Amino acid sequence: MPSETLFQPAGTLVLGDIRRFQYFHLNHRLWPFTVFVVLFGLLSFLGIVVTFSSGDVERITNPGLFWVVSLLIAVLYLLGPLFGAKRQFARQRYLREPMRYYFTDGRLRLEGPNFSSELTWSLVQGVYETKTLFLIYQSPQLAWILPKRFFWGEHQLIERWKEFVIGRLERPGVFHKLRFPGTHL
Repeated sequence: MPSETLFQPAGTLVLGDIRRFQYFHLNHRLWPFTVFVVLFGLLSFLGIVVTFSSGDVERITNPGLFWVVSLLIAVLYLLGPLFGAKRQFARQRYLREPMRYYFTDGRLRLEGPNFSSELTWSLVQGVYETKTLFLIYQSPQLAWILPKRFFWGEHQLIERWKEFVIGRLERPGVFHKLRFPGTHL
């Protein structure tokens, strides 16, 4: 990369980074549905407790099965990103390799020992900040994961990088600062 590179955060992703991305990606648009699933899961658990505490065999086989299946669906929905992240991290070797980002006035570049990718700022559809990550979306389904620790823990460097990115985006509104649901990830 030419000497015009202003920021070069580098490091190696860990499974937790992929897991945080998976949960963020699922919940940043579908958070109302996730709240519904959590509430429905709690209701299902309560339904199981009430149904099985009655001791009535007929009540256990009919509505009891509904509550058990409902709880199972809720748990699978909530654990899906965890298993997806583990599978993705295991199958895609480049995610486990050291990587370096290069940010210049005109381009972004991500490279590692066995991969490289480059795009112009005009192709960035969104940048989302969570508590521990920046997610740089190239499309609604594809994002680069940039952990904040890649900046070597320098808060001022992170703030300068954010200002730099906002200044390069075609629409500054596509930089989404830390807010719910990303506050906990």
